[in-house]
Amino acid sequence: MSFVSRPDPANEDPVDNQETFQERRSEKSVAARSAEVLPTADDPGIFEDLPDPFALDADWLKEDTQPRPPQIQFLDKFRLAVFEKNRNEKDKASQAKSILAQIEAAGGDKRCLGLLPTAWESRLEACRARFPNFAVLLDFLGDHFALSARGDSRVFWPPILLTGAPGVGKTAVARWLADQLGLPFRVFDMASAQSSSALAGSDVFWSNSQPGHLFDLLTSERWANPVIVLDELDKVNGDVRFNPIASLYTLLERESARVFKDLSVPEFAIDASHVNWIATANDESQIPAPILSRMTVLHIDPPTSGQMRGIAQTVYEGLLKEASWGWSFDEPLDDAVLDTLVGYSPRALKRVLLQALGAAAKAGRAGIVAEDVPTEAAPCKKWAMGFLDRNI
Repeated sequence: MSFVSRPDPANEDPVDNQETFQERRSEKSVAARSAEVLPTADDPGIFEDLPDPFALDADWLKEDTQPRPPQIQFLDKFRLAVFEKNRNEKDKASQAKSILAQIEAAGGDKRCLGLLPTAWESRLEACRARFPNFAVLLDFLGDHFALSARGDSRVFWPPILLTGAPGVGKTAVARWLADQLGLPFRVFDMASAQSSSALAGSDVFWSNSQPGHLFDLLTSERWANPVIVLDELDKVNGDVRFNPIASLYTLLERESARVFKDLSVPEFAIDASHVNWIATANDESQIPAPILSRMTVLHIDPPTSGQMRGIAQTVYEGLLKEASWGWSFDEPLDDAVLDTLVGYSPRALKRVLLQALGAAAKAGRAGIVAEDVPTEAAPCKKWAMGFLDRNI
């Protein structure tokens, strides 16, 4: 299947990512096609009105000047029919019906690939301002985004492993990137995985067999290139007979990922080769060498004191914007308060600032003072081990 590359003309206003994919037609075309629109990630009902939202339109190719999401063959429709027939014969029709409905609602045998925002460079710079200690990651992504922008602008990067001390913001930066790119986002907690079934499903042999999280995500989303975080990959401790990371040997290689089969649905394969993987770890030596060889390892250092002052201010402003009471507090934080916060990890900042804001509110003040910052949990200078707070 071939894709059409459509760079924005220099004299035309850019349209940002799949959130604003709308059909731009001449007046004559609009009159002829007044009821037709292109699919968007924000319109869950649009596919109900279109017989084939992914079919290429010759008139569109001539008239539309905006990029259209690349589309892929997600699965084999013939094999899908085999699956339905087999399950009806095995008294598993109810589960099959649910899976088939989920697949059809998300686009049937086709899927779209999310595109880079037109202003992707400014998005990365905004991320750099918010997460200043992640320069090595943002430089890496910038290189791959620049290559993609020369083609069809699909969002894709090779599998990444972010290593570093707990609490530096590894999961938080992945969540922020997915939000800015308009892509589905999931965190798979590898530390709690006891077998490969969580990721790749349980064997169809079992009567209670269920698809894994990856199959469920990809079959329920229109976008085939979500951002998936494999959190705490170095802490996998399941039974070696049911290796929790066994499926990664397939999924982290693009060629084999194109025909990924969930163990509970062996009748057909799905294309999982467009997933944007980000794994996190504190100690890469605990990860098997064959898995490490499939990823680009990027070490993330804790932020410097100067960077922490900026991070603290950003987290504080975010709290005020999110909360109904945010308007009642002053911005920005003063130097004395920032001095008390620089020793905390980025993970702890939100919790600490919430408590300090509560103390200020209780005292009837419109701003935090240094004494509001809790002292019972001393700042962590050595970045002790712990679990990630995914709410940061």
